[in-house]
Order: sequence, then C-alpha cells, then structure tokens
Amino acid sequence: MRAIVETGASTMTALARATAISLFTVSHRTSALRNAGLLVTERTGSSVSHMPTRLGTALLRGSQH
Repeated sequence: MRAIVETGASTMTALARATAISLFTVSHRTSALRNAGLLVTERTGSSVSHMPTRLGTALLRGSQH
C-alpha cells in the first residue's frame, strides 16, 4: 500500500515494477489489503487500479509518525 501512495503506481504491473515483486505476489497482497478494507479496486475494461481507502491512508499516515 505504501508503494501505491509513494510512487503513484496503481495498476498490478506498475506495482510489480515499483516493488520488484512478481505479479502473482502483487495480486495476493492487494487481495489481502482489499479484504481488510485498506484498498479499493476499480476495473475499467481490462485495466485494474488500486487506491487506498480512508482507513488505509489513516493507518499508513499513523505508521509514519
């Protein structure tokens, strides 16, 4: 989630590149964050974008203090 906020990456491919992890791992991690209510996912055609929820953003900001 930090990579989404810090790099602006929101697609699976951009997240994999920004974090140097596989698409498979990105998929599993974004799924877990989404299930926890920390990310929302929007699909437009074949493109999938991820964005932190208010809760996800608040938790991330809290971890930076």
